[in-house]
Amino acid sequence: MAVLKVTGNWEGLGADAGADGAEVPQYFDVTFDNNDPPEQRPLLAWSATDGTTSVPALYSPHPYNSRLFVRRKNVDPVGPFHFRVNVYYSTRPVTPAGDEQFDPFSDPLEQPWEVEWDSVETNEPVDRDIHDRPILNSVGESYDPAIMRPVRDRLLTIRRNEGDFNYLQADDYENALNADTFYGFAPGIVRCIKYSGRRAFTGVMFYWQVTRAFQMRRDGWLRRILDQGYRTKVLAAGGAVTVEAIEDDVGNKVSQPWPLNGEGYKLSQAAIDAGTAFWREHEIFRLLPFSVLALE
Repeated sequence: MAVLKVTGNWEGLGADAGADGAEVPQYFDVTFDNNDPPEQRPLLAWSATDGTTSVPALYSPHPYNSRLFVRRKNVDPVGPFHFRVNVYYSTRPVTPAGDEQFDPFSDPLEQPWEVEWDSVETNEPVDRDIHDRPILNSVGESYDPAIMRPVRDRLLTIRRNEGDFNYLQADDYENALNADTFYGFAPGIVRCIKYSGRRAFTGVMFYWQVTRAFQMRRDGWLRRILDQGYRTKVLAAGGAVTVEAIEDDVGNKVSQPWPLNGEGYKLSQAAIDAGTAFWREHEIFRLLPFSVLALE
């Protein structure tokens, strides 16, 4: 046994408050038996408990005011078996769970994750308007260069300490889509756009600071492109299907891609004039289970 008793000390009661915040101190007396090395006692006193009373942990709230939290602690010797832990509650802000908000005596792998929600905007070509009609000029040709539009997506970045960096997994998952529901987003919506690791160490322990970033696109990541071309299927006698060059009304081969009906046949001019169009969708990113990453 090491810790014999943890007792709150009335001498630590008080408050220091002003316009810039408040600080409330509290002291705890920790007594030990002689069954442990003296050099270990300050470290044990830092987070001591006797089963009934405990020294509060860093960032834990004050028992009577949730706006106060343990900002700092220090341990002073009173005698060889008696140490005093000075605990300071404060309203002063600290950073979110990250490099500055953790118990310095804790295992790096037990430190809280950093989770950041943001947005990212990209400028991408667009070939259809809000009514799902192709964007064409007055003679029915696609614009060159294509019209661009801003696209804004949610961006989720998660940073956490891990014992190792799986670079093979990183290679697999970068640019992959979620095959399962991830943070409430349906399969095919979330794309892993970053998977990186940075080696760090504390004392003699090496670990990895791993960063993963995900971009959420509500419309999904299928590559959608207008179905058009210079050739069309033709149904010949006997049911045979051949492919021929598309010609205009006077028999000349078209100089611009001609809209097709989604099955390889050219659309009539009347259908084109009515705004009829078909698009092809292609999977260009592989699907992988994001549950393997254990990030939820």
